[in-house]
Amino acid sequence: MSRTPSLRLRLLVALAGAILLLGAMSAAARAESYGELGHFGEAGTGNGRFQIPYETSEIHAFGVDPTDNSVYVGDEPTEGEYRIQKFTATGTFLASVSFKPAHPIGLEGIAVDPAKERIYARADTLVL
Repeated sequence: MSRTPSLRLRLLVALAGAILLLGAMSAAARAESYGELGHFGEAGTGNGRFQIPYETSEIHAFGVDPTDNSVYVGDEPTEGEYRIQKFTATGTFLASVSFKPAHPIGLEGIAVDPAKERIYARADTLVL
């Protein structure tokens, strides 16, 4: 009879070890999907380039179209003028549009409405 509890204890320890091993393996597999998937663009004002001063984080934004994963990136190529560039999901430049809001102080966000085929930008402005 002393063998039965010992055997049960060994099986229990082996089972616990197998569960811990499987849990660790699945956690490692999930961790691989996080992190940088890629990047694109360089500093500058031309197509596919971004002018984002590093001393402030309020003048750029991005949005993603969930239907095709295209990316919209906002920057400020000249003071007071904002630009939104559209890229494919792999980073190929497609188009851009520029606008000048009255009394701008930063580009805060970009939203994509695929149903209406529109993009929306929120530019902070100085209230006078």
